[in-house]
Formats: sequence, C-alpha cells, structure tokens
Amino acid sequence: MPKTDLKVLIGKRDNAIQSIQELFEEFETVLTVEPNLDRLETIFNLVEAKYRNIKKQQETIADRIVEDSLSEADPMLKSNSEVGEKIKNDYLQLAKTFAAYQKKLSSKKSPADNSESLEAMTSAVTKMAEALEGSSSKSKASGLERLPVPSWDGCRRAYSTWKKEFRH
Repeated sequence: MPKTDLKVLIGKRDNAIQSIQELFEEFETVLTVEPNLDRLETIFNLVEAKYRNIKKQQETIADRIVEDSLSEADPMLKSNSEVGEKIKNDYLQLAKTFAAYQKKLSSKKSPADNSESLEAMTSAVTKMAEALEGSSSKSKASGLERLPVPSWDGCRRAYSTWKKEFRH
C-alpha cells in the first residue's frame, strides 16, 4: 500500500475538523430551540463518529511524523497534539451539554402526569369490563360461539400446515 503524503493526511484531518465544527454549531443551534431528544441524539451521534475519525487521523499523522523523522517533527507533533486537545475539549463540552439535556428531559416527566394517565386507563378498562360483563349475562352464547377454536402451538412446521390440518 503506498504511503499517503503527510500534507494530504493533515488536509483530510483539517477538513474533518471543519466538518465537526459545523456539527458543533448545528448542535448548539438545535439545542436552543429545545427539540425532542431523538433529533439532538442524531446530531450527537454524528459528532461522536466524526470525533472518533479525527482521533484516528491524528494518530496516523503522529505515526507518520515519527516514521519520517522529519527535522520539523517537534513543532508538527505539538501542533497535531494541540489540535487534538481543542477538538477533545469541544467534544467533551458537547457531551456534557447533551447529558444535561437528557437529564432535563427525563426530569420533566413527573410522576403526577403518569398517575393521571394511569387513572384514565384504569377507569376505561373498568368500564369495558362492566360492559362485557353486562352483555354476556344478557344473552346466552349460541352453539357456534361455544365451540373451542384450536390455536397454533408452534409445533407444526409452518402456520400454513396447521391451517390445512385445521380445515380437515
């Protein structure tokens, strides 16, 4: 495999950094309108993937600088490290912001809201049970309604086989 030029690698890393910076800005902008968690999570996952990719590129560049033993290796390594630290700090800040937003959304769901919906569901089920109880006591089931209907137990090879056997 031919070696890629160090300048090309640095250029690719810089392009990825520009892209992740745009994602940071998009995340912050979307966060200001307080979206649902799914939208913010999608952006965060993109940022995380880009961040991991940049870290790999940074390692590759550092390895290439060491392999080539360039005379200007120290400043290049230092520059590479500084860029990596800046991106790392930005990413960690974004991750903290995302975690805080997740926590904020989860704390908004108070138990009072859940109890109201549970009460509504309980009353609806109770009314249905009363309605079913009242209708079954009024009319006797016909002979057809009392016949047992077999259920597919999963032992047959396929549902169609069971259906064919059931018809005969």
